[in-house]
Amino acid sequence: MSPYAALRYSDWEQAFGKPEIITTIQIAFIGELYEMYQNLPDQFNFVRIAVQNFSSLRDISNGSDLVIVGLFAIIESLITHAPRSSESLDSINHQITNKIILLRKRFSRDVLPKAYFMDATEDKIWKKLYSYRSAVAHGTPVNFDGDHQILKDRITVIKFLQDNIKELIILGLKEPEFL
Repeated sequence: MSPYAALRYSDWEQAFGKPEIITTIQIAFIGELYEMYQNLPDQFNFVRIAVQNFSSLRDISNGSDLVIVGLFAIIESLITHAPRSSESLDSINHQITNKIILLRKRFSRDVLPKAYFMDATEDKIWKKLYSYRSAVAHGTPVNFDGDHQILKDRITVIKFLQDNIKELIILGLKEPEFL
């Protein structure tokens, strides 16, 4: 067991500090999602892999920058394709920024950037998020008091990305042809 998982499940506050009440409706929804996961056609196996990768990220502490790279890897696996060199507007950053804004309209709940970050256009926020991911991936320090100020902090970014991934996965289970 990773040290992070051991702390998470052996520390009283971490494990039991904020219990959530789960309704029978939520339990039924989880059952429906599990059934969709089990019956997902092989051509959409990338959704199944994204679920498995998302689950495995729980073993990495939110204090690690690796979480940001992992969360973006899941988003990329769900909504992007390899950029075509002949297309200047086909970068991963461009694809994520445009596709997530369109797909968000099909989410089962709103995951609005303005509820997480400082006031800015959704386009600008996704570009800043991808810039943050790139800085982490290339070993560049991220300054939340400077260039990445609109993102507030790492924990806010993680929560936002996790909430988007949850909705992308639900969409991928219900309507995988949209991904």
